[in-house]
Amino acid sequence: MWVSVVEPGSIATGIGNRRTKYLAPGSVYTDDVTTMLGHLDDNERRGISPETVAAVIVKAIDTARPREFYAVGSRSPLPFLLKRALPRRVVSRIIAGRHGLNR
Repeated sequence: MWVSVVEPGSIATGIGNRRTKYLAPGSVYTDDVTTMLGHLDDNERRGISPETVAAVIVKAIDTARPREFYAVGSRSPLPFLLKRALPRRVVSRIIAGRHGLNR
């Protein structure tokens, strides 16, 4: 039996349109949440189609000897490579910066 991990990047599913936002009026987190949600929405708009991800999954299933990892999506190989190569704290800072949370 083979086990493969499909690591998708941003996928244009439309789920962001259905996102529930719980934030108390006047919250100290308002700016950060607004910034992050804007970046998440932008990533989703520029993301790949669900069909593209499904095609990679089907390919992994149909392959006699599938790879251990499949990175698919907009810029997906880079973050997953960084997760394996760098300390978690460094990766967390990079990801936070990518979403506009530079602290």
